[in-house]
Amino acid sequence: ARPHIDQVSVSEYEFSALLYLADHGEAADFEGGVLAFHDADDECVVTPGPGLLVCFRSGAPNLHSVSAVSRGTRFALTMWFTTARQPPTFRATEVEGGRAAEGAA
Repeated sequence: ARPHIDQVSVSEYEFSALLYLADHGEAADFEGGVLAFHDADDECVVTPGPGLLVCFRSGAPNLHSVSAVSRGTRFALTMWFTTARQPPTFRATEVEGGRAAEGAA
């Protein structure tokens, strides 16, 4: 996957986290799917493992990517956090008769 910054997708994201649920490696659940942080001075690579929790700020200093899974299935719980008092308002939609009904909740 291409390097990205989580806060670009949703400006309210302040912190990002991944909790890995599957084992990584040749004799494990999956191969590939490695998290890499891209820094001008160095690259930090995180090898997934069950129970490993990775937390980082969602902004520009943490440009990152995840390599493609080459075998098996990578299971991870992804989370984003904010300290904003009011969460962003999302407009709910429902599919009604094959069309989205605006404003339906």
